[in-house]
Amino acid sequence: MRCISRWSVRRVIVANTLIGIIQELRAKHTLDQLTVVNAPKVHAVRDRQIVHMAVNELVLDDIMDLLPGQQIVADSTVLTRATSKSTNRC
Repeated sequence: MRCISRWSVRRVIVANTLIGIIQELRAKHTLDQLTVVNAPKVHAVRDRQIVHMAVNELVLDDIMDLLPGQQIVADSTVLTRATSKSTNRC
């Protein structure tokens, strides 16, 4: 059996540690980019104009314009609601 020097083992450990750190940093960077892409957006009425903005840009007195199936993404009060009524009766 060949004797492996301590320096060779240390080099392998350091190399593995550096590779692991680099992979973790790249993964964190990628996840941060995905978080920005998937950030919830909302249509809101501000200054009498409908604007498309990120949820964290909402301020007091903004009015959210929600479509069916959309989640209410901030604490709010419902001003009006629209319902669809079926005219077809069996």
